[in-house]
Amino acid sequence: MKKKKPNFFTKKFFSRTFNLPENKVGQWGILKNEGKLSPCLMLRKEQNVIDLLAGEFKTCKDLSWTKTFAEPAQISREKNEIIFTAKIKGEEVSVKFEKKLLEEIYTRRTYLPGITEKITFF
Repeated sequence: MKKKKPNFFTKKFFSRTFNLPENKVGQWGILKNEGKLSPCLMLRKEQNVIDLLAGEFKTCKDLSWTKTFAEPAQISREKNEIIFTAKIKGEEVSVKFEKKLLEEIYTRRTYLPGITEKITFF
């Protein structure tokens, strides 16, 4: 029986990948970290988020040496691109990335039964 590839752009995928309890999964957002923007998944009642493109947790803190924060985002799609749009400190910002990019990032970090053993990594 051939396994299907997971949908890499769902809250359920990130919940399983990062071992998040369902009650912690929040909304999509944009993370601003040292001036860089990245799509993220915000966690409920926490200062932590998942940076989708870095594939790791980040903490939102406004400290003297770092200014990291996240705002809820609206999602739209154009062809194969996913676009996150949010207002950060009164300014509308957008982050675009190809959906395929998530597949490239997470197939190297997550064991996918029926799929991982067929991939050659270099």
